[in-house]
Amino acid sequence: MLNKTSTSTHIIGDHIKKIQTKSDESLHHIRASAPIPNDEILCTLRQYAVRRHHSAPQHECRWQQAKRKAIVMQMYDTEKSYVEALKILVTKYYLPMKDRTIISNDLVNDIFYKIPEIHMHHTAFFISLTQKLALWDNKQTIGDLLLQMFAKQSIIETYTSFVTNYKTAQEAIRLCRDSSSFNKFLEQQAKDHRGKLTLRDLIIQPVQRIPRYELYIKDFLKCTNLNHPDYQLLLKAQNDIHSLAEEIDQVQREVGVGGSSVTSGGLFNDIGSSLEVVQDMIENLSD
Repeated sequence: MLNKTSTSTHIIGDHIKKIQTKSDESLHHIRASAPIPNDEILCTLRQYAVRRHHSAPQHECRWQQAKRKAIVMQMYDTEKSYVEALKILVTKYYLPMKDRTIISNDLVNDIFYKIPEIHMHHTAFFISLTQKLALWDNKQTIGDLLLQMFAKQSIIETYTSFVTNYKTAQEAIRLCRDSSSFNKFLEQQAKDHRGKLTLRDLIIQPVQRIPRYELYIKDFLKCTNLNHPDYQLLLKAQNDIHSLAEEIDQVQREVGVGGSSVTSGGLFNDIGSSLEVVQDMIENLSD
């Protein structure tokens, strides 16, 4: 019995060796028949592998650069419109009212409180933004400019004072409703600037502007690499602007204004309503 088992084992072993030998011969034949790549082919393969490795990041980088440029252009356009609106408030309403004594200077100052200062701050900011845009490249930063603007105590005090004056401005507008000279002046301005923003639309813009900067920064951060020189600057600017928005909301609560937050424009709804009443009176007179 043992002899039969031993014989079977030898037979199986010999069979396995034959299979392995044939397999080795086949593998040798395949290797021998395969073309050996020369140095030029190897170099081409290496270059292709490198391109495959870097093509996605390069595509993403180009997309980020284009997106950042688009955001800064949008920010430039809206800032230009904002500065122009502030300029109209100062040059077409505030200064003429003071010069012509249409209403008392005290009432003029109450209605347009801090508007000239806001105009001055944003004119300087717009000039700096224009200079940034003229030199824009892939390494350009915008966070430093936003930090320089909104970390200043003067800009914080200007905006919070503007909001603090809310009730005073509302009362001043209410007192002006019965002034014929005030109504005639607004009527003339409406004729001269027909199709443009009304006084009501213009005067609420400062509180509507602050949230826009937060949105721009969020958009910038989405398309700015962590190692870009602008990234940390944007984070700091985001913190400062958010703090300013919260401070304005706190002022709103302190002056006893209910409803939606100042950053959504709710604070000046009553002022807007008062001006809308005056505007309706003017339109009726014009008709």
